[in-house]
Amino acid sequence: MNKFRIRPLREEDAVPMLEWLTNESVTQYLSIGGSDSNMESTLTFIRGAADESVNLHRAIVDEDDQYLGTVSLKNIDHAKQEAEYAIAMHQNAIGTGAAAAGTDLIQDIAFKTLNLRRLYLNVLRINERAVKFYDRLGICYTHSTMTIYSGEESELFWYEMNH
Repeated sequence: MNKFRIRPLREEDAVPMLEWLTNESVTQYLSIGGSDSNMESTLTFIRGAADESVNLHRAIVDEDDQYLGTVSLKNIDHAKQEAEYAIAMHQNAIGTGAAAAGTDLIQDIAFKTLNLRRLYLNVLRINERAVKFYDRLGICYTHSTMTIYSGEESELFWYEMNH
C-alpha cells in the first residue's frame, strides 16, 4: 500500500503550507510564496481551492493525514484536454517519495477522471532539484524558452506528460 495519498485541501493544512510558502529554500524559484505570504492569504487560497472549475489543488498527505505539500492541475482546459501541473513540497517532505507519489496520483485524476490528454509544466533550468526530479520521473522534456528571472535572462525548460 502506498504510504502517501492526496485529498482536498483543508484549513488545518494552512500552518504547514505557510511554513513552506515562507521558506526561501522551497520557494526561491517559484512564482508564489515569500515574505508576502501570511496566514490570511494561505487560508484564502485553501478556501478558494473548493472551486475546481479551472484549478484542482490537492494536499499530499502521509498515513497519518499530515500535510506534506500541494500538487495541482491549473488552467484546466477541457476543450484542449490539457492542464498545467504544479507541485510544491514542505521542506520536511523533500526526498521522502511524497512528491513522486503525489505526481502519480494527480496524473490518475487528470487522465482517468478528467479525461485530459496532456499535462505540461515549466521550470527554471537553474532549479536543479526540480529538473532532476522531473527527469528521474521520466517526464518528457519538450523544449526551452527564455524568461526573465530576478532581473536576468534565464532558461525555462518545458515538460509534458501525455495519456
